[in-house]
Amino acid sequence: MMENTRIDENLLKAKDAEIRILATQNINLTRNMINSCLNDPNESVRVSIVKHPKITKTQLIKAANDPSYRVRRAVIKSPKISQDIIEILINDNDYRVLAALAESSLLTSEQIDSLINSSYNQVRENCAKNSLLTQTQIEILLRDRYHMVRANVIDYQETTVEQLESLIDDPSYVVRMSVLNDPNVTVEIAEKMMDDMNQEVKELATKVLRQLLQSDYVASNQIEEKQEETVEEHVYTVEPVKQKTGFFAWLFK
Repeated sequence: MMENTRIDENLLKAKDAEIRILATQNINLTRNMINSCLNDPNESVRVSIVKHPKITKTQLIKAANDPSYRVRRAVIKSPKISQDIIEILINDNDYRVLAALAESSLLTSEQIDSLINSSYNQVRENCAKNSLLTQTQIEILLRDRYHMVRANVIDYQETTVEQLESLIDDPSYVVRMSVLNDPNVTVEIAEKMMDDMNQEVKELATKVLRQLLQSDYVASNQIEEKQEETVEEHVYTVEPVKQKTGFFAWLFK
């Protein structure tokens, strides 16, 4: 953000849109200047002014109703966005706005439910990345008809072993690859997937199984070594001889 102490208002009316975009970055824009930028015929100017730190809630509401999806999408990233603005955007008719909103950390559970039921694949795909998902919402998305939604749930959410097992025979190899890459994958799952019909999945299953067995072997050896060390310490530890005094000190001279 430019830190000029003053701004020539004529720059906001320059014929060159690039100059007007640069002018929106001045920290000292007044409310009227910001309003002027929100009415600019060039959508890139309007996108840029949405990022201005002095933009008001009223001005953001105006931007949330802008005819350009790019401007409305930019509103989602504003630190000043509020629930009433989210309510405007969640009813947007452009999937690109909804897809951006689906990843927001400000959504309520009801708003997430609404986006999960979207007819647009990309919206549900991005929903699967949201850190606010409940277990019920995760279960719904794991059964989604679009394979990238199911894959994203595995990649971005904490999935259980039972959920991973339910996807071993998923029709999409992308989903099956995600299952094998999940940190909760087990030896049993990897063994079952070694006979997968897809060569990439089969190779990954073999690699993952080898890694799991190796890590189990190393962990087992470390436990055994620790136990042996404990036993040795117990057997060979000798109680220190106390200093003898009095009669016993004379006796053992």
